[in-house]
Amino acid sequence: MDDFFHQVEEIRTSIAKIAQYVEEVKKNHSIILSAPNPEGKTKEDLEDLNKEIKKTASKIRAKLKSIEQSFDQDESGDRTSVDLRIRRTQHSVLSRKFVEVMTEYNEAQTLFRERSKGRIQRQLEITGRTTTDEELEEMLESGSPSVFTADVSAWGAAAAFPCLCFLFRAALSSSVFLPCLCFPKIISDSQITRQALNEIESRHKDIMKLETSIRELHEMFTDMAMFVETQGEMINNIEKNVMNAADYVEHAKEETKKAIKYHSKARRKKWIIVAVSVAVVAIIALIIGLSVGK
Repeated sequence: MDDFFHQVEEIRTSIAKIAQYVEEVKKNHSIILSAPNPEGKTKEDLEDLNKEIKKTASKIRAKLKSIEQSFDQDESGDRTSVDLRIRRTQHSVLSRKFVEVMTEYNEAQTLFRERSKGRIQRQLEITGRTTTDEELEEMLESGSPSVFTADVSAWGAAAAFPCLCFLFRAALSSSVFLPCLCFPKIISDSQITRQALNEIESRHKDIMKLETSIRELHEMFTDMAMFVETQGEMINNIEKNVMNAADYVEHAKEETKKAIKYHSKARRKKWIIVAVSVAVVAIIALIIGLSVGK
């Protein structure tokens, strides 16, 4: 059982490590979402964290599977029912903790996707293109950022073309060059549009990487979640039994204290009776002695 408990401790440590990684992932998500063009290092750190979570989760799953497969051998071998019950209980508890931390990770990924999608939608509105949630999902599923930028780029070119024609006509009709007052505005609008397009493309790449990560973990997550669901009733019964055992131990401690108290009182009474008996015998002996002396 020592080897088994050592393995249990390793799994527990790995689950705690994933929980720590998930918190760091959330922090990086917040940084990326708060900046129009986040630093490349932040995204690299996020990608490294996702890789570490995937690698650690795969190892945990393999160890839990190995323990689960050993149950059949234990049942057919000479292992006692108590040992087998302990092993099953530990495996179920670890599986539940693993699913809980991976659920939290999945929820963080899903929230990041939704908020990134919201940023894309707002940037499209800045460029003059309004989309519904359904249209945006279709664009995301296409896997190509060009579906976001094609119409917007065309809009930018169309906006600039009339102004260039106006400048050309003005140059022909007058010997004095008159600057176009709308040209700076077009440059400004073009810069805003380009910034929006850059952010749209960046957010789209983030979502594509995210969906790849989610797909890779989906099978493992579903497998472990189904196992925990089937073992849920057993774990609940175990927890109930543990609570009942704790109550029983507490009750037993109180009863033991009472027994010790009663035992102490009984012992004192016993010594009092012995002392009284000795005193009575001494008095009787004294009376007899005095009678004989007369």
